[in-house]
Amino acid sequence: FESLEFLRYGPGQHYKPHPDSSDNEWLEPNAVGAGLRVMTVFFYLSDVEQGGETRFPKAKLKVRPEKGKIVVWANAQNNFYKTTKWAIHQSMPVKRGLKIAANFW
Repeated sequence: FESLEFLRYGPGQHYKPHPDSSDNEWLEPNAVGAGLRVMTVFFYLSDVEQGGETRFPKAKLKVRPEKGKIVVWANAQNNFYKTTKWAIHQSMPVKRGLKIAANFW
């Protein structure tokens, strides 16, 4: 496992669509010690007044940030060496407030 990573998004900040893993990740040196990013656990640590949703474009899903909410998703298919398009996600821009979150792989 990797270390818990904390995130802070203020007004206007966002993150473009991306996967948390790649089909070739197992070839990278970090994967030897931490393992593959098979799953993501995402913790919402604050309420956001407006915006800041986590969007999964391929799944047509948006998760509204709420303090205490946890979202878990699979990054890999059942053979663990192929990623899944359903895990591509993004942080929508915070419109008002502050988004504080953490992720764990």
